[in-house]
Amino acid sequence: MNTKYGLKKIYKVDYNLNPERYELRIDFSDAPLCPYGNSFRAIGYDKIENEYIWLVTSILKDKRLKTINYKHDKK
Repeated sequence: MNTKYGLKKIYKVDYNLNPERYELRIDFSDAPLCPYGNSFRAIGYDKIENEYIWLVTSILKDKRLKTINYKHDKK
């Protein structure tokens, strides 16, 4: 299994088997930290394994990839 920044790396061939399995999460507070101590603004998520993952660039460009924006509470 290949990894990047400690996250399982998903390739286009795997994505094509079940594109509905993956989503791109934006500004989620539970996203892991990147190795430089910052949080990832956008990171892949595997809905079956319930874990954050690294998506290769070709997947990020795929129009089938669903993007989910975190809804912040307004106080």
